[in-house]
Amino acid sequence: MPELFTAFDAARFQIHTHVIGDGAVRAALDGVEAARKANGAWPALHQLAHVQCVDPADLARFAELGVMANIQPLWARHAPSVTEVTLPKVGKERERLVYAFRSLIRAGADFALSSDWGVSTLNPFHIMETAMTRQPVGGGGVEPFLPDEVLTRYECVLGYTLHAARAAWRGQQTGQLTPGFRADLIVVDRDLLVSDPVAFGETKVLLTLLDGAEVWRDPGFDG
Repeated sequence: MPELFTAFDAARFQIHTHVIGDGAVRAALDGVEAARKANGAWPALHQLAHVQCVDPADLARFAELGVMANIQPLWARHAPSVTEVTLPKVGKERERLVYAFRSLIRAGADFALSSDWGVSTLNPFHIMETAMTRQPVGGGGVEPFLPDEVLTRYECVLGYTLHAARAAWRGQQTGQLTPGFRADLIVVDRDLLVSDPVAFGETKVLLTLLDGAEVWRDPGFDG
């Protein structure tokens, strides 16, 4: 694997690797490290997607190597994929390492939020709600899964806007409302900076602009 990372990095590909277990995360980080040593640093933003389980010894390596964690917080809840599949396999001692997104960010890791579609919803508001609550959308009386690993609403919005734009090498074009950038934006039916996290999943898009041009409007929106 280090040879592949080094070759693609030398050809100036931005590498996007899907990793689930802590062994896969370490192998990918080792690959990026080998590429950096062989080719030197350049403005890549190599990404590890999923990062379902990360060994604590590897948390700081994301920041050290300039690797972005491309995370899908919708899975970070008590659901069969976690309680019936993942937890029995990782064992009690490693349960705390599953979807430990707060720990990654605390260690300095860059991050973006994404959906894992088409095996999950594309709805970013459902995903952000679970990131903030570690529960299914709406709560449903389900106990939060590792609640110390929640993300803040500000981190969720960043992860889906500015950070996502940088992940796609478009951080100088879109992802924020600033002079000179593309006017890619949506209007929603609530203030996401004060809305109840448990109601995030109910958010409705009223208007969508792409490069300043209207591309979709809710029939009932007259703004």
